[in-house]
Amino acid sequence: MFLSELSVVNFKNIADAKLKFDPGFNCLTGLNGMGKTNCLDAIFMACVGKSHFNLTDQQLIKQGFEFCRIEADFNHDGTKNSVVIKLPSVGKKTISLDSKPYRKIADHLGRFPIVMIAPNDVEIVTGSGEVRRKFLDTTLCQIDTQYLDNLVAYNKILKQRNAYLKMISTSANADFNLLEAYDAQLSGHGHIIHEKRTQYISELCELFLLKYSAITSGSEKVHISYNSQLTDKPMLTQLQESRRKDQILERTSCGIHKDDLMIHLEDREARKFASQGQSKSLLFALKFAEYQLISNKSAKLPILLLDDIFDKLDDIRVLNLMSVLKNGIFGQVFITDTSLPRLENILKEVFEKYFSFNVENGEIQPINHEKT
Repeated sequence: MFLSELSVVNFKNIADAKLKFDPGFNCLTGLNGMGKTNCLDAIFMACVGKSHFNLTDQQLIKQGFEFCRIEADFNHDGTKNSVVIKLPSVGKKTISLDSKPYRKIADHLGRFPIVMIAPNDVEIVTGSGEVRRKFLDTTLCQIDTQYLDNLVAYNKILKQRNAYLKMISTSANADFNLLEAYDAQLSGHGHIIHEKRTQYISELCELFLLKYSAITSGSEKVHISYNSQLTDKPMLTQLQESRRKDQILERTSCGIHKDDLMIHLEDREARKFASQGQSKSLLFALKFAEYQLISNKSAKLPILLLDDIFDKLDDIRVLNLMSVLKNGIFGQVFITDTSLPRLENILKEVFEKYFSFNVENGEIQPINHEKT
């Protein structure tokens, strides 16, 4: 599967762009703040239906304009599909596939698998459990519709339960029958999510170890594991036992929304002890493992977006990283950098052909479309 054409209107700082891409490797270069990352995010948006970053749909619309539009043409084994996303400044987002609007926007997720690595993604290694849960959810929702359905239902009920806890925190007339109903529903969805996370994290761990070894030449010992309250006690029991505590806190204090993906480097928590270079290497290994897992489960090669990945990497890790790209099974790749000569110097030993684009003040122009 690959993205053949992309049309973007009023997306962040990109006013109007119509681009054709190589099925293999595509480079976007330009100074920081010119729009390289915005172009990658438009591609991510076309595949997932939302931004890779923590932005509302309205924040994606170019300042001073009333709408944003993204159109993407995909090709998979000769079959062509067109995705159109429309974001109005007032009203709801719409996503259409081959001129037919989705009944639910969530139905779009997984049709066009994608993996993105951006500088701030290092928080998956160094940040909170919430960031790692988001990483897991983004991955699993692309390959398992049952996981997506249960996660959507769980989050909806969790929001309702928390709202009710807040309402009854100072009330003497609490309806515990309603809380029991919420608890039963949360528990049902939570255990399905827990089982699927357990399964997929086990598979992800095997792939992660192989990828990290390749990036670091096998010089460091790493491991990932799944930390969940549901491992020790059924969720329904925990909800019942914590009911009074939850009333005081005005929120649900236990459940799969407290899960974490633990990353260990030489038997120590990576989020506390990993250097900048190690953290980026761990991130790449996780993301490449995510890529292979999605590929294995979906029977499609996801699109890979690499945004400014060479910063804070020594020459050996850069060479190892490019070796992974060269020797791994990847489909279409997009990569950004601030310097075309530097990027071409890194790529020339790896790829025989690629498209290059220059990005300046939101304008994206092809540099060459033949490189041998």
